[in-house]
Amino acid sequence: QQQQQQHRLLGGDSVGVLVWSARLYLHCESPVNRTAVSFGTCGSCGGQPALHAVCVVGLRDRADMDPPAGDNGHTEDTEQDNETPVSRRVDRLRFTLYEYKPGDDSEAARAIGDHVPDYCCVAKLDGTEIARTQTAQTRQPYWNEDFQFHVQSQFGAASFYVYADKTPVGKVFFPYDQLYGSAASDEWCHLQAVDERTEVTGQVRLDISIAKPSRASGKPTLVVNVAEGTGFAPEELYVVVEFVDPETKQLQRMQGKVSARTSEPQWHSGFMFTLGNVGIDTNESGETTLQGLGDKAPAIKVSVFNSSNVFRGQVLAKVTSFHLQETSEWYAMAPHPPSSFQAQSQPSLNLGALRLKVEFTSDQVLAKTQYDPLVKLLLSSLNPGIDFATSPVALLAKYVKNKEAAARCLVRVCSEHDKGVAMVSALADNEIQMCGENSATVFRGNTLATKSIDQFMKLHGTDYLRTTLELVLHEIFENQPSCEIDPTRIDDNEDLDANLASLTYYVNRTLIAILASSANCPTDFRRLFYRIQTAATKQFPDVQGIQHVVISAFIFLRFFAPAVMSPKLFGLTHKQPPPKIARCLTLLSKTVQNLGNTNRDGVAKEAYMQPINDQVVTKNRDKIVQFLETVGSLATQAARQLAPKHKRPPLVFKEGYLTKRGQGRKMSLMGMSVSGLKNFKRRYFVLDEDGLTYHKDQGEDAIYRVRTEIMLAVEKVDESTFGMPFMFQVVQPDSVLYMAAENAPDQREWLSALRQVSRAKAMQREQFHPGAFLGGQWTCCKVKSETSLVGCKRCTRETSESFSRIWGEIDDDCLVLQQLSAFCEAVVAASADGLDEAMRPAWEDMNRACQELKVAHAACRSPLARQGSRQRPHTMYGAPLKPG
Repeated sequence: QQQQQQHRLLGGDSVGVLVWSARLYLHCESPVNRTAVSFGTCGSCGGQPALHAVCVVGLRDRADMDPPAGDNGHTEDTEQDNETPVSRRVDRLRFTLYEYKPGDDSEAARAIGDHVPDYCCVAKLDGTEIARTQTAQTRQPYWNEDFQFHVQSQFGAASFYVYADKTPVGKVFFPYDQLYGSAASDEWCHLQAVDERTEVTGQVRLDISIAKPSRASGKPTLVVNVAEGTGFAPEELYVVVEFVDPETKQLQRMQGKVSARTSEPQWHSGFMFTLGNVGIDTNESGETTLQGLGDKAPAIKVSVFNSSNVFRGQVLAKVTSFHLQETSEWYAMAPHPPSSFQAQSQPSLNLGALRLKVEFTSDQVLAKTQYDPLVKLLLSSLNPGIDFATSPVALLAKYVKNKEAAARCLVRVCSEHDKGVAMVSALADNEIQMCGENSATVFRGNTLATKSIDQFMKLHGTDYLRTTLELVLHEIFENQPSCEIDPTRIDDNEDLDANLASLTYYVNRTLIAILASSANCPTDFRRLFYRIQTAATKQFPDVQGIQHVVISAFIFLRFFAPAVMSPKLFGLTHKQPPPKIARCLTLLSKTVQNLGNTNRDGVAKEAYMQPINDQVVTKNRDKIVQFLETVGSLATQAARQLAPKHKRPPLVFKEGYLTKRGQGRKMSLMGMSVSGLKNFKRRYFVLDEDGLTYHKDQGEDAIYRVRTEIMLAVEKVDESTFGMPFMFQVVQPDSVLYMAAENAPDQREWLSALRQVSRAKAMQREQFHPGAFLGGQWTCCKVKSETSLVGCKRCTRETSESFSRIWGEIDDDCLVLQQLSAFCEAVVAASADGLDEAMRPAWEDMNRACQELKVAHAACRSPLARQGSRQRPHTMYGAPLKPG
């Protein structure tokens, strides 16, 4: 229907219609009705919109839709439109799940006794699971896992559940109002009891429209189609639709049909309600609105029940003038309001506490060109003849509070303009000069300079880290050595001397890898380190070894040591290390920190680390100094010729257990070639840069491999095909590999990872079969040819985030610029009083740039109030940044 409507609007021409972001980009004379379409004259197409659909200019219905690049629009009908800045809203939810301490009254503590359960933590938005930690079999589980999501629809609450052996222990609950505008903080939160009356999940799609008054009744009719749902528990479901007539105040209640047993019910149940005294009015400008709605707009209530009449959630959709055109929106299910049931009084229970950090941010992002004046102002700090100490960036460094986030934005913006090294070097030089004659305080604080150097190394050092440490870490994860040397923590069955020997071996392996990497040190690192050590030597000419101290403070203490400590955070591994390996990595990280303390006398902070210092650190002091001199030198060519050649294992994106269907591969039986069974088996899958393999168990040899170049499509499978939820498929030239995940988030992660690996291949298919070939035909389209792999449904074309963005950043350039402008605006407000007169010109320039952005934000159209989301729920909350 949408394609036919677009075809009519564009004059019925047979030329294909270009649709941007799956929406027709239209200019509408009415911001409410949005039915009158006007066309102007375009210099590109000569006033023939069918030949150039992007020439139809304006906003469809959402403020977050930016026009395609290079679209200048029509000069006649859209002059005012082009003068109005276009913005979009970006909501992000970031959280870190650290650890859980069980309470005395927790179900696990009372019922399990001496048994140590498998703990995991699950995050949900309005009952929909969006993230899950790995399981930890310990009495006090520690996860320390980070997640970040783009939130494309307003949610009611975020909840974090602790499970013990798949049994919910309790939850931590954050309403939307509590998250919005609050600062992130690391806190211990007591768990609440889980009440199943408030535990709902899933979403439904509602098609709502208002038909014009009929001749018989003379009243408009509200048409509601409950189309489909997703994210429910697999069971038979039906819907009940309720609506209160605005005129008679009578409740109208209708029930739909019961769906088949599935987690994605297809109802397509239609309902019609009379709107009573509501009328439709058209004003002089052609805008059509509803009249007689009163102070409180009527709402449609859609409730979902299973076949046993158990409540599974509800949604409320308000009737507005927007529904004069048919809308199709997804709504998240909500529980009954608390007042709808009598809460049972119960004593306060000690279910334990969960340590976590949650941050929700909402930004209104302008077009990129709107930020150009602010960017030029910040970059002008590097201009010749400008005193950097009184420049706009120096003002930012002095007054900004969230220095880490500000540094991340500043480094990204400057790197985009090829000014990253220059800006970070200028900040470092300014920091050194502010230390005066006290060299002991150089780079000791958390300043914008130190944070900028950290962010610069993270942004430009990913490949360097991987080639340096990946082999060592792979060996540690493979062998799982016992390296505990603290006498107070060692187990009775472990030998201290053996553990010391094991730790010494891996410390030497790590040291050799780092020292041998000097030739591979990125050029930008060398340029930055050279400028830093030059500035330090000039400021402190009498301090011996200062040039080594300022470099080691970053490359050892802030680069290599954190990467060894948390390899998953730095993208060096794909899973969180278990406690035994995590302890080994902690001891290794301590040693790497000691390597960077070049001026120390060899005395370790902890007494139990002294043998490692004596055997490794002290003996290799000269080699460490030589390494620091090499990475701080601009003479790189000779060093690169001596670079050792390492053959690293393929980079693993995701792995885990899946249930696969046999592919019926040919096999030899008594001299005859027969097809194997197509039964279901649980196998261990590994997805790396070379392809997808599955193994009988973890650590065993691969049974079968699907190379990336023959992955033609990666799609979901209809649940009804095999009667199994969370299934997906990898289409190959001659066969299809069917797999089932354990839950919805795991399915989303596998789909996203597989599509990311295979999406650049030119052989990808345009269509696929959402079913399977069973009983002599495809279950989806009933085609009887098994070799018809072309398909009957269009493949998904999603833009997933690159796995190379391992720093938890899914921000686009405009969002980074908006965040940077917010920091500048806060600095202007904080430094208005008591400002040094030398910085007054910089403050005035920054204030002027921020005021221009304020005007641009105020001029943006306010988005029309919308309750639902046009996005299908499996992408409503985005995708995890890191696999697993």
